[in-house]
Amino acid sequence: MKQEHIIEHIDEIKQIASEINLFSAGRKGRIRAQLPLFTEKENRQIGRKIEKCCKTNSRSQRRITGKVVIAILAAMLLITVISSIVEPGAWNILLLYVGSPLIILLSVKLYRLHKTRMSLKALAHELELKLG
Repeated sequence: MKQEHIIEHIDEIKQIASEINLFSAGRKGRIRAQLPLFTEKENRQIGRKIEKCCKTNSRSQRRITGKVVIAILAAMLLITVISSIVEPGAWNILLLYVGSPLIILLSVKLYRLHKTRMSLKALAHELELKLG
Protein backbone atom coordinates (compact mmCIF):
# COMPACT_ATOMS: atom_id res chain seq x y z
CA MET A 1 0.00 0.00 0.00
CA LYS A 2 1.33 3.40 -0.95
CA GLN A 3 1.80 6.00 1.72
CA GLU A 4 -0.18 9.23 1.57
CA HIS A 5 1.47 12.54 2.45
CA ILE A 6 -0.70 15.44 3.56
CA ILE A 7 0.62 18.94 3.00
CA GLU A 8 -0.83 21.50 5.37
CA HIS A 9 1.65 24.33 4.91
CA ILE A 10 3.50 25.85 1.96
CA ASP A 11 6.87 25.28 3.65
CA GLU A 12 6.28 21.55 3.27
CA ILE A 13 6.41 21.99 -0.52
CA LYS A 14 9.82 23.62 -0.16
CA GLN A 15 10.86 20.73 2.08
CA ILE A 16 9.84 18.23 -0.62
CA ALA A 17 11.97 20.19 -3.10
CA SER A 18 14.97 19.94 -0.79
CA GLU A 19 14.45 16.19 -0.28
CA ILE A 20 14.83 15.44 -3.99
CA ASN A 21 18.40 14.36 -4.74
CA LEU A 22 20.39 12.29 -7.22
CA PHE A 23 19.32 8.98 -5.71
CA SER A 24 15.66 9.56 -4.89
CA ALA A 25 12.73 11.34 -6.47
CA GLY A 26 11.49 12.72 -3.15
CA ARG A 27 8.28 11.51 -1.56
CA LYS A 28 6.78 8.29 -2.76
CA GLY A 29 3.09 7.68 -2.81
CA ARG A 30 0.13 9.99 -3.06
CA ILE A 31 0.45 13.64 -2.04
CA ARG A 32 -2.64 15.45 -0.86
CA ALA A 33 -2.81 19.16 -0.10
CA GLN A 34 -4.96 20.54 2.71
CA LEU A 35 -3.84 24.13 2.67
CA PRO A 36 -5.97 26.64 4.55
CA LEU A 37 -7.72 29.39 2.57
CA PHE A 38 -7.93 27.17 -0.52
CA THR A 39 -11.00 25.30 -1.66
CA GLU A 40 -11.08 21.51 -1.92
CA LYS A 41 -10.80 21.72 -5.71
CA GLU A 42 -7.75 24.00 -5.51
CA ASN A 43 -6.14 21.70 -2.95
CA ARG A 44 -6.64 18.73 -5.30
CA GLN A 45 -5.02 20.69 -8.15
CA ILE A 46 -2.09 21.66 -5.93
CA GLY A 47 -1.63 18.04 -4.85
CA ARG A 48 -1.64 16.91 -8.49
CA LYS A 49 0.95 19.54 -9.42
CA ILE A 50 3.25 18.41 -6.62
CA GLU A 51 2.85 14.74 -7.57
CA LYS A 52 3.52 15.60 -11.21
CA CYS A 53 6.73 17.44 -10.30
CA CYS A 54 7.98 14.55 -8.16
CA LYS A 55 7.12 11.93 -10.78
CA THR A 56 8.59 14.01 -13.60
CA ASN A 57 12.05 13.65 -12.10
CA SER A 58 12.00 9.87 -12.50
CA ARG A 59 9.77 9.53 -15.58
CA SER A 60 11.52 12.07 -17.74
CA GLN A 61 14.81 10.29 -17.30
CA ARG A 62 13.28 7.14 -18.74
CA ARG A 63 11.75 9.11 -21.60
CA ILE A 64 14.95 10.81 -22.64
CA THR A 65 17.07 7.70 -22.36
CA GLY A 66 16.85 7.21 -26.12
CA LYS A 67 18.10 10.73 -26.74
CA VAL A 68 20.93 10.22 -24.27
CA VAL A 69 21.90 6.94 -25.94
CA ILE A 70 22.06 8.72 -29.30
CA ALA A 71 24.22 11.45 -27.74
CA ILE A 72 26.50 8.82 -26.23
CA LEU A 73 26.83 7.04 -29.58
CA ALA A 74 27.66 10.36 -31.24
CA ALA A 75 30.28 11.02 -28.57
CA MET A 76 31.74 7.54 -29.15
CA LEU A 77 31.95 8.19 -32.88
CA LEU A 78 33.66 11.50 -32.22
CA ILE A 79 36.12 9.82 -29.84
CA THR A 80 36.85 7.17 -32.46
CA VAL A 81 37.55 9.78 -35.10
CA ILE A 82 39.78 11.81 -32.77
CA SER A 83 41.65 8.75 -31.57
CA SER A 84 42.38 7.64 -35.13
CA ILE A 85 43.88 11.04 -35.91
CA VAL A 86 45.81 11.75 -32.67
CA GLU A 87 46.60 8.23 -31.38
CA PRO A 88 46.49 9.17 -27.66
CA GLY A 89 47.13 5.67 -26.27
CA ALA A 90 45.01 2.77 -25.10
CA TRP A 91 44.38 3.99 -21.52
CA ASN A 92 43.35 7.46 -22.63
CA ILE A 93 40.92 6.05 -25.19
CA LEU A 94 39.48 3.71 -22.55
CA LEU A 95 38.99 6.65 -20.19
CA LEU A 96 37.28 8.62 -22.94
CA TYR A 97 34.93 5.72 -23.80
CA VAL A 98 34.01 5.17 -20.16
CA GLY A 99 34.06 8.78 -19.00
CA SER A 100 32.02 10.40 -21.76
CA PRO A 101 28.79 8.41 -21.21
CA LEU A 102 29.05 8.80 -17.45
CA ILE A 103 29.46 12.55 -17.74
CA ILE A 104 26.56 12.83 -20.17
CA LEU A 105 24.23 10.74 -17.99
CA LEU A 106 25.20 12.62 -14.84
CA SER A 107 24.68 16.00 -16.48
CA VAL A 108 21.20 14.98 -17.70
CA LYS A 109 20.29 13.75 -14.21
CA LEU A 110 21.53 16.97 -12.61
CA TYR A 111 19.59 19.07 -15.12
CA ARG A 112 16.33 17.23 -14.41
CA LEU A 113 16.95 17.48 -10.67
CA HIS A 114 17.45 21.22 -10.97
CA LYS A 115 14.29 21.66 -13.08
CA THR A 116 12.20 19.63 -10.62
CA ARG A 117 13.40 21.60 -7.62
CA MET A 118 12.83 24.91 -9.38
CA SER A 119 9.29 23.97 -10.42
CA LEU A 120 8.39 22.97 -6.84
CA LYS A 121 9.88 26.18 -5.44
CA ALA A 122 8.04 28.21 -8.09
CA LEU A 123 4.78 26.50 -7.10
CA ALA A 124 5.42 27.34 -3.43
CA HIS A 125 6.19 30.94 -4.33
CA GLU A 126 3.04 31.20 -6.45
CA LEU A 127 0.93 29.89 -3.57
CA GLU A 128 2.56 32.35 -1.15
CA LEU A 129 1.66 35.19 -3.49
CA LYS A 130 -1.95 33.99 -3.67
CA LEU A 131 -2.17 33.94 0.12
CA GLY A 132 -0.75 37.46 0.22
